[in-house]
This record gives sequence, structure tokens and C-alpha cells, in this order.
Amino acid sequence: MAVAAELREAAVAYANRPDRKTAVGPMLEEAERVTGIHDFRITLFDNDTRLLFATSFDTDWEPYVLDSIRLMKGISAWGQFLKYTVEAPDGVEVPGKISDTQGLEFLNKHRIRAAAYDDTFKDMPIALKQKATRVYNAFQKVLDNPEAAEALKHPALKPLLDLASD
Repeated sequence: MAVAAELREAAVAYANRPDRKTAVGPMLEEAERVTGIHDFRITLFDNDTRLLFATSFDTDWEPYVLDSIRLMKGISAWGQFLKYTVEAPDGVEVPGKISDTQGLEFLNKHRIRAAAYDDTFKDMPIALKQKATRVYNAFQKVLDNPEAAEALKHPALKPLLDLASD
């Protein structure tokens, strides 16, 4: 298998690993709470010779990276795909081989700030988005409950019901 194909496979495996895909898994919950991670992308370009690993998050860079490395129990989780880059230190994919500090140094050395960035919901950190989703889901249960019909007639709930009907 060509290196680019192996890298793509490793990137997909990283993105789809069980601890990331569990909707309420402890690692995912803590990562979202602590780092405020919104998303990440792993992209190959220039004929599969260059890698873009981009992520967005609520905190400053260093706390985000250190918290992420700590939550993943080392940089080796990222190392599963970073090992295919010429810049990666030997053994980046081996748990415990690269210290958290060395992982941060490696990422700092090779990171590039975006020339421009637009966050559509910049005033809404991930924790607030999660809370809004929980409130929405709870409100939907209330709307679906026939026993709530009388309570929902109260004028104080009109703004919520107006939004819900959109």
C-alpha cells in the first residue's frame, strides 16, 4: 500500500476511533469541556505530498494542545497519522515515547497560523452549544408529552413556543 493510502487510512481510523465517536463517552465529554474543541480536519493535498491537520477550539493554543495531549494520554494518538510525515519524531506513534512537552514542541515547530479565520458562532463556546443542545432535546420531550399541553398554554412560554414552531 502506498504511503498516502496508509496515511489516509490512519487519518480515517483516528477520526472514527471509538472514544471519539461515542456521543457521551467520558473522553469526548472531557475534551469538549476542557479544550473547547469544535472540529478538526485531516487533509492531503499537492498530490498527497502535504498534510493539513486543522482544528478549531475555544481556548488559547498551548492550553488546548497540552489538554488534548493529556486527554489522549500522549501524542501517540495523533502519531498514528503524523508518523507518515517527514517532520514527525521517530516513535511519535508509540505510547509514552514522546513526552507531552516534546509533543507540544513538535507541534509548535510545525504549526502555521491561518491567514484568516471566520467563526460563525464566535460568541458561543462549545460548552454553551452542548448546553443548548441538551435544553433543546429536553424541550422537545416536553412538547411531545401530552400531559404538558396545559402548562404550555401559559403566556410566559409563548416566546419558546414561537421559536419551537419555526
